[in-house]
Amino acid sequence: MNEHYFVVHDLIHDVAREVSLHECLTVDGSDLQKIFPSVRHVGIWTELVYNEQNIERSITFEEKQDQIQNNVILTSLESLMLVGVYDENFSTKFVKILDQLHYIRVLKISAMPFNAEILLSSVKKFIHLRYSELRFDSDLHKPLPDAICKLYHLQVLDVRHWRGLDDLPKGYE
Repeated sequence: MNEHYFVVHDLIHDVAREVSLHECLTVDGSDLQKIFPSVRHVGIWTELVYNEQNIERSITFEEKQDQIQNNVILTSLESLMLVGVYDENFSTKFVKILDQLHYIRVLKISAMPFNAEILLSSVKKFIHLRYSELRFDSDLHKPLPDAICKLYHLQVLDVRHWRGLDDLPKGYE
């Protein structure tokens, strides 16, 4: 894989987080920061919570997810990134988050081992979506939904890491 990673000094990282505090929210294994109503970008990082070899339910992480799910920021969220593996309970709650999104422009889901059909059925209502990166790591064949063809603002559809994808939906150019 040709993925690039960068190392940032802790001080620079802390400054960047402080500057973006009112617009960006990171949910990971650490304490959940205050959720400001002006938040427009959310990143959910599961690597600190779930071990790739042994994905077990994490109640505390699900509580953080509930705080986001029950927050007004979802209706005006512009970007959502889900990075890492997760369990089925997390997947079920994440679908509820997707159901509340209205103006999402960037959507990145790095793994869809559970409820892929439900997650993909949510895509049709993201009419403002411009960039989407979807990864599916299962050996099962899962076609992309035809609704992707109706996302007229979609400029980038990254499915390079979608196993079992034979063709794009009919009507997609």
